[in-house]
Amino acid sequence: MSFPFKETPKGLFLQIKATPKAKHEAVEKWLEGPNGPELHVKVTAPADQGKANAAVISLLAKTCGVAKSCFELTGGETNRHKTIRIVSRENDIAQALIDFAKKQS
Repeated sequence: MSFPFKETPKGLFLQIKATPKAKHEAVEKWLEGPNGPELHVKVTAPADQGKANAAVISLLAKTCGVAKSCFELTGGETNRHKTIRIVSRENDIAQALIDFAKKQS
């Protein structure tokens, strides 16, 4: 299983496919997206004025047990396919998401 992380000199990046206006919020599963593996995240917030983006970051933080400030949206503000930079606690967050993925499969 490949994971949607990309390590660069600028930090660790996570590829997300977001589904706004879902019936419930959930970090779903790993998917194969147009640019490689992505983490599918569903949020109830609408894709309106950044509400869904904020909800995605909030849900990721809750899932990983870290502060929202550990994440920064760096691409895909108005797209379902998003790039999020993990600003701090990279190893903890990556491991939490990998452990989550193992439980889902």
